[in-house]
Amino acid sequence: MTELNESIPFIGFALDDNMVVVQRQTPDAIGARQAIIPYTAISYLKITAIVLPKAYADFGFKGALPKV
Repeated sequence: MTELNESIPFIGFALDDNMVVVQRQTPDAIGARQAIIPYTAISYLKITAIVLPKAYADFGFKGALPKV
């Protein structure tokens, strides 16, 4: 979700030090399939896939999540 309250479901992404490029499976209302978003404009992430707790630990998160 961006700071402008835009939800951008994506199927792929590429990163640099300041921004992420996301690719949508289908175009948005104006026909765009890709968006370049500065990290500072990302408000939060919703994760719809099951992610193993180890993946979060690899990113530095601490604590325990229930097993699914």
